[in-house]
Amino acid sequence: MRSLSLAGLVLVLLAAAPAHAERTCHHIIGQVKIGESVVVPKNANCKIDGARISGDVEVKEGGVLRMRNAQVSGDVEGRGARSVLIDKSRISGDVDLRKGGVVRLDGSNIGGDVDLRENSGGIRVRNTSIGGDLDCRDNRQRPSGHGNRVGDSKENQCRHL
Repeated sequence: MRSLSLAGLVLVLLAAAPAHAERTCHHIIGQVKIGESVVVPKNANCKIDGARISGDVEVKEGGVLRMRNAQVSGDVEGRGARSVLIDKSRISGDVDLRKGGVVRLDGSNIGGDVDLRENSGGIRVRNTSIGGDLDCRDNRQRPSGHGNRVGDSKENQCRHL
């Protein structure tokens, strides 16, 4: 009976554990290894400089992300972010930024797709390697940039980049 109670306790603890851990970024994350996803909370400012992140980076509404010389094993996503600036970084997954403000991708390597939609600020994609599609739609300003290498297709507002 005692072993059954212990087994039941273990099951309860496993069920209560979060499915996926995350770290919140309010200020600066430097040259560290992070074994979880990173979230930039609503209206927060986050600078990621040289970090290695084993997960995704999510930017909440009004958040600002400045990423430089970083490695992300997952995706970078934002819904309503004020600005997302990615410089000389490696993203293994996709970059998906929608309904936000300024977007800058400079000198970076994106393993998957880049999808930029309904953003109100300026968009620049420059000297960036993209393994999948580069698709820009319904952005207020026409995206600018040059020197990009795209593995699949350049679509809609980004077809000239």
